[in-house]
Amino acid sequence: MHQKPWMIRPTVNRLPDDLRRVAVAMAERLEEAGFQAWLVGGAVRDLALGVPPGDVDLATDALPEAVEGLFEHTTSVGRAFGTVIVHDVLGDEVDSKRYSFGVEVTTFRSDGAYLDGRRPDDVTYGSSAEEDAQRRDFTCNALYLDPLTDEFLDPEQGLEDLRAGRLRCVGEASQRFAEDGLRLLRLVRFEARFALEPVVTTLEGARAARLSLSGVSPERVLAELEGIFASGDPCRALRRLQELDLLELAVPGVSGLIDEGESGAQRGDLLCAALSHLGGGLPLELGLALLLEPDPRWTHSEAADQRALSFAEDLLGRLHPSRKLRKAVVHCWMGRVELRMLLAAASPTRADRLLLTRREEWPLVLRTTRAWWEAGSGQLGAAARVLLDDLEKERDGLTRAELFPEPLLRSEDLARAGIDRGPRWGELLGEAERLQLNGELLDREAAVSWLAALDEPRSHGD
Repeated sequence: MHQKPWMIRPTVNRLPDDLRRVAVAMAERLEEAGFQAWLVGGAVRDLALGVPPGDVDLATDALPEAVEGLFEHTTSVGRAFGTVIVHDVLGDEVDSKRYSFGVEVTTFRSDGAYLDGRRPDDVTYGSSAEEDAQRRDFTCNALYLDPLTDEFLDPEQGLEDLRAGRLRCVGEASQRFAEDGLRLLRLVRFEARFALEPVVTTLEGARAARLSLSGVSPERVLAELEGIFASGDPCRALRRLQELDLLELAVPGVSGLIDEGESGAQRGDLLCAALSHLGGGLPLELGLALLLEPDPRWTHSEAADQRALSFAEDLLGRLHPSRKLRKAVVHCWMGRVELRMLLAAASPTRADRLLLTRREEWPLVLRTTRAWWEAGSGQLGAAARVLLDDLEKERDGLTRAELFPEPLLRSEDLARAGIDRGPRWGELLGEAERLQLNGELLDREAAVSWLAALDEPRSHGD
C-alpha cells in the first residue's frame, strides 16, 4: 500500500467556481423546500485527492417527483431508481455546453436484489446519507459534502482508505460485484487511475463474482475500457484484468488472438510493455488498436494477415463501437500491414510512401508501431527505424495540397476515351494518381496523353 499523507479533507471551497455555484444554487433550492442536499461520489473523492472535479452529483432525501417540481428543466432517466437529471440551473450565467449533461440528483435509498446484474429490482427510499452510503460500491465513493455548510460525512471511512492508498468495497465485496458486474471493471479502473491497491477481501470478492461481468452490456464495457486506457497506468489495469481472469469476460473471444506457440502471458507481457512505453492518458482508439492488434510481432503471411484482421474486426464489433471509432481502429491495423510491406520493399516509391502517410490514421499507425517495437515485438533493424523516421519527417514537411493534389484525370475523361464503365475505371484512376504522386505525370495534358496511349479495349467498335 502506498500511503498518501497529503490527502486533504474535502471542502466546497476547492470546487471549480462554476461547479460550486451550481451545487450551491441547487442545494439552496432543496433546503428552502425542507430537504437535505449533499455532494456525493466522484466529486468529493476527487476533492480529497486534490483533483479538480469535472462534474457534480447530489444526494437528497427529496423524492424524485419533488426534485422535478423544484427544478424547471429535468430528465427522468432513472426516476424508478431515484435519479433525476437537472439541467440549466444557472441559465446563462455559465457556459451552457459544460452543463448540457445535467446534474444527477439521487434520492437516498437502499437497494433490493440485482437480478439483472445491473439495476436493483426494487429500491427503498431513505432519509440519511449514512443509510445511502451502505449501497455504494467502494468506500472512496461513499463520501458526502454539504455545499452550503461544508460539513463532511464519511460513514464508511473512505477518506482513511484513500490516505492508506487502498481500495475497499462497502460491505460484502462479493455481493457488491454480483449486484453489478461492471463494478469489476470499475475496480480495475480506480486502481489504475488513483494508484490504489485493492484490499484482499475486495480481490477475493471480485474473483468470487467474476462471472457477473458476462452480463454487462458491450456499451458499458467499452465505456469502462475508455476510462482504463485514459488512466495513469493502463498496464496496471491490464495486469489486474489478467490476474482476475476478467479480460475474456469483458471481450469474449479475445484469447483467440494468441498465436500458436504463444501464451496469454507472453502476449500480455508484450501488450503491457507497449502500454508502458506510451504512458497513461491514452485515447480509446489507441488502446483498442493495441489490445486487439491482429499481429503485433509482424509474423503473419499475407493470407494469415487477412484472417487475423477479420478476427480482430469481429472482436472489435462485439464491443459495439461507433462507426468513427471502428474505422479508426481498423484503418490503423490496415495501415500497419501496409507499413510492413513498405518496409520490406527494396525501394518504395514516393507514391507508396504518401498513400500510406496521408492516411487520417497515420499518427495512430506510427504510435502503435513504435510502441510495439519498443516493447520488443520484433527485430526489424536500424534501417527500418531510419525509414520510419524518414516517413514521419517527409509527412510533416508536406502541405495538404501536396498530399492530396488535384487529380489530373477524372471519370469523365475515361468516359470520353471510350473505356467501358467498371472496375477498370478505379484501377486506371488509381494508377494515374500514383504516377502523379511520383512526379511522372506533371500536368493534365500529360495525363490525357498517358490515357490515350494505353492499349485498352474501347467500346463502340474500337
